[in-house]
Amino acid sequence: MRDAPRFFVDVGSPYAWLAAERVAGGALGDDVVWEPVLAGAVFAARGFGSWSLTDARAEGIGVPTVVVGNQAFWGDDRLGDAAAALAA
Repeated sequence: MRDAPRFFVDVGSPYAWLAAERVAGGALGDDVVWEPVLAGAVFAARGFGSWSLTDARAEGIGVPTVVVGNQAFWGDDRLGDAAAALAA
């Protein structure tokens, strides 16, 4: 038997709230273990800064940014993920 999926939800993020709505609707099944986190605090503790720097960080390591509408996705194989996220 497989362990129940764990959903780490950033309680301060509107993006996480959208994902949480999908999880609550059964996207991961009925036996999901919810793990609330404060991603900003985790990032700060690990020495990472603001999400506003993501484009510059991606560029700095050679990862392309794909923008669909007003949503940015990082990585050259992410266009399908971008389309799926916008369709959800």
